[in-house]
Amino acid sequence: MKNELMTKAGDFIVRHTQGIQKHSPELSLGAGIAFGAATVVVACIGTTKLPDILEDAKKSIEDVKTVQENPELASQEYTEADFKRAIALVYGKTALKVVKVYTPAIILGSMSLASLLASHKIMHRRSVALTAAYSTVSKGFAQYRERVVEKLGEEADKEFAYGIKKEKVTETVTDPETGKEKKTKVEQEIVSDGVEGCSPYARFFDDASREWTDDPEYNLMFLRAQQAYFNKRLIARGHVTLNEVYQALDIPETDAGAIVGWRYNKENPSGDNQIDFGIYNVKRRANRDFVNGYEDAVLLDFNVDGPIWNVK
Repeated sequence: MKNELMTKAGDFIVRHTQGIQKHSPELSLGAGIAFGAATVVVACIGTTKLPDILEDAKKSIEDVKTVQENPELASQEYTEADFKRAIALVYGKTALKVVKVYTPAIILGSMSLASLLASHKIMHRRSVALTAAYSTVSKGFAQYRERVVEKLGEEADKEFAYGIKKEKVTETVTDPETGKEKKTKVEQEIVSDGVEGCSPYARFFDDASREWTDDPEYNLMFLRAQQAYFNKRLIARGHVTLNEVYQALDIPETDAGAIVGWRYNKENPSGDNQIDFGIYNVKRRANRDFVNGYEDAVLLDFNVDGPIWNVK
């Protein structure tokens, strides 16, 4: 029975310890805010005691000056140095009283700062770890695609990466010699119209966005303008995150979007050196319909280069 209770207690402690560790940044941030609020309250309470302390100091200094100006009031003779020491002593005692009044606020303020710094440190450490893990996965996937290209060729790599399927469709053509129409089957590359076959960064631009309208031509013009703007920003600044693009299109930001994006390096490009929203994906029927004005929404598949923040 005793062993069973100890086992349950151990499990309880482990579970709750893991929970505390998981939410330690939020807990530290909350503690920092709470200590900060307490600092303000305690400092305000201490400030209410300050007038009495200053009044006592003022009265003591006036007493010293009165004796200095009227030596006959003193029970013994005092030198100029004695009066200076007396005034310095008043200032010293007053300073100690002020420090004593504000010591609780100083301690709480220090605890607030320490908690906020601890929260930032934990979040920074986790961000670095997440970026490192994401970079490893991205690098592994890139190496995998290189092996596919090496063994099966670029066409096979594109088919696997983008879900391209070859389908035979019937088309009506006119015989140039006889002028008669005839039906013939041709093979076309078709990309799935859904999210299947897209990168994990693909998002719909539709009525969920406040930037969307029910005018297909306006939506196309807006997306082209945003794409041009971010390409200029990429060249000017050297990098753009996916979340920045999401934010401009009023698409919900993601954790991955804070890490992945585009880098610009004219001398040694590591990616496409340009931002493409995937609007003109002619192999996707829905995109063709959007460009032609038949659809007012479109699935955007962004050509991100991968993680752009250095882990170091």
